[in-house]
Amino acid sequence: MLSNTNNLDKLIVTSNDAYVLFRDEINKLGSQEGIFLLPLGKNGEVLNKPTLISLGTNIGIASVKLGDILAEAYKKGAKAFIIAHNHPSGNPKPSDADLVFTNELKNICERLENIQFVDHLIIGSPDAAGGLGFVSIMEFIP
Repeated sequence: MLSNTNNLDKLIVTSNDAYVLFRDEINKLGSQEGIFLLPLGKNGEVLNKPTLISLGTNIGIASVKLGDILAEAYKKGAKAFIIAHNHPSGNPKPSDADLVFTNELKNICERLENIQFVDHLIIGSPDAAGGLGFVSIMEFIP
């Protein structure tokens, strides 16, 4: 577990390392869905705290364009990045739209040589996903 409160000198080695950083930011949203980006250096070092990219409307659904994610990653000087969003229902199971979006982002970043898309986490209630509280969509995408 990451122990330093600013976490800017830490490496992201596992999905759980990233989850720990996203969790507190996402918990502040309550019943709104939000999409966050965690910028990383080329070796997985945390460059900045998670940044809110999009906040859902009053019905809770957030949307974002792929270009907005890449623009924010470049703005933060990222060589790699992880995104995360919450499912206010508490169930972190990826929707079909989550899978399509993640696959498109993965494909775009594979064609770019200067930035790596590491993971996309869906955060649910703390007891979801066998007690993990999150799911890594990359586990569902070949």
